Amino acid sequence: KLFRFETEIQAHATGYETLIDENYLLIDAKGRYQDKTQMLESHPIQTNYLSNYQMISISQKSKLVTFEIGDFVHASLWRRHENWTVIFHQISKKQA
Repeated sequence: KLFRFETEIQAHATGYETLIDENYLLIDAKGRYQDKTQMLESHPIQTNYLSNYQMISISQKSKLVTFEIGDFVHASLWRRHENWTVIFHQISKKQA
């Protein structure tokens, strides 16, 4: 389920904004902090091909998701109240 949600966010699928928590924090590949509004304004549409997808259960209602798109590694923290929302995302460039 979270894999599908991640691909929807990356591809800007209809309604993807609802998957992003109001208290969302992004740290982009240049180390800049962005909140939900800033991210929605600047986030480019990405490929929906996520490689090396992994999920680690932190608790029943919290999951850490990691995946790669091209030369970048992504890490997301998801939380579930009634619905799953992403509360944190960090992008890091892979070193050669």
